[in-house]
Order: sequence, then C-alpha cells, then structure tokens
Amino acid sequence: MRKIHDLVVVGNGSIGTMAAIRAAVAHPNWSVVVIGETARPYSASTAAGAMANVYAEIEALSGEQKKYADKLLALGQISSSKWKVFLGTTGGSSVVTAEETLVVLKKNAYSFEEANFAAMTEVVLGDGVGNLETPNVLEYFAGDRCQMFDSALRIKGEFAMDSHQLMDHLDNVSKGLGIMHLDSKVSLVNPSDTEVNLVDGRRVRARRIVVAAGAFTQTLFGSEAGLLDMFQGEGLALHVEKMPGGSRRPVEVVRTVNRGGAQC
Repeated sequence: MRKIHDLVVVGNGSIGTMAAIRAAVAHPNWSVVVIGETARPYSASTAAGAMANVYAEIEALSGEQKKYADKLLALGQISSSKWKVFLGTTGGSSVVTAEETLVVLKKNAYSFEEANFAAMTEVVLGDGVGNLETPNVLEYFAGDRCQMFDSALRIKGEFAMDSHQLMDHLDNVSKGLGIMHLDSKVSLVNPSDTEVNLVDGRRVRARRIVVAAGAFTQTLFGSEAGLLDMFQGEGLALHVEKMPGGSRRPVEVVRTVNRGGAQC
C-alpha cells in the first residue's frame, strides 16, 4: 500500500518551497513532499530576479479589482517584512542584494504604463515611503541611455534577493527539516482523490495538497471546476554575476513599470 503523506506541495518555486517549510516547522511530525524539477526550468522564482516589491507592483485598477487593492498592499507589506525575518533567523541574510528600488517610466510610454506609474506614485508619496527622482539619477546605471526615461520613482525598503542564492537557501532549509523533494513534473492533480499524478506514471497520495505551480496551475486540474481566475503579470529581470568594469553591486533595483504583456 502506497504511503499517504501529510502534505504534498506541487511546485518548487519560492512560494511552494516556503509553504512546505512553514508546514514542516508548524507540524514536525508531518511527512511533507515538494514536487518540482530540480533545475527549475521556466520558474518565475529564478527568472524574475526575486524582487520583494510591493509598492512597485501597484496598478491602476478598475471595476471589481479596486476592492482588492488595499488588501493586496497590506498582505504584501506583511510578507515583505517576514522575508527578512526568515532570512535572518535561518542564516540567509546574504541573499539580499539591494535595499531600494527605482521604477522608471520611459518616454513615449503607453497609456497603461503612465496610468500605472501615476497610481504607484500617488500611493508611495502618500505613504511617505519614497520620492520622485530626476532622470539623471539613472546615469550611474544606464549612462547616456538614461535619456530614454521620463521619470523615476525611488521606493525605500523595496529590496531584492539573488534569486539563485535564494532558492539554494530555501532548498537547504527544507532538506534540513526533513522535507522530501521529488525531481519530477506533475501531469494531473486530483483534489477529490487527494492524489497527484507524475509524468513518469507515479502517483503520490496526500491528506493535503498545496498547488503553487504558477502559470501552469490551470493545466493541472483537467476538468475540475471551481478555480479562481489568477491575476496575470509580465516582467523581466536579469541575474548578474558581476557588474561591468568590476564595480560594486548597486544598492537599488532598476525596473520599468512592467505591465502590458507583449507590449512591455
């Protein structure tokens, strides 16, 4: 008879791995399993640069989404502070590589970019967590290309982490807690049977299942209904081993408004 695990987490990105860690700490006797490819292909946690941005994610919402804005901001603020507490208590403080974020608006931006930048600026200035900078602030990072930008918003406390170091750290913490890692892809999640099917034909049974598979989540449930629509976003960040010319790493993250899918 196959073993029934107490918790199976589908997805080994930062959210999935952290969910497994929190469960293992709260319930030391649980059998916890994380399923995901060790190399993490297509993982947002490694590709997106691990920016702990909250205010920099503010959008010009409309209609039904407006009622979620304050709640999402509050949850983000709580999460951001807890990341640093977790890293500090588990020996991972060196994972943090930047302490501030500059959000830039390029010249001749699309209307949705302008609207999002305006919404972001209003909340940041209102909450006293940042200030508007002149475009030449970006000269250190962009040289003559700083002329491409129209405005720059500095957000204090919006830190960033080295994404590869972060995932290595989370893996080490989880393994130290006895969490099992299965290097595999999932083909199907059966909520009614509390079972996870792997692409190699294996089946993993669980009393509880957490699905943290990002953009792949919807495809894992077959004909199962009742999933909530996900908020979608697009972005790009680069993992830089060394700064050009051997200079020290910057204390800011520089990013665009990062909205609008293929138009970004």
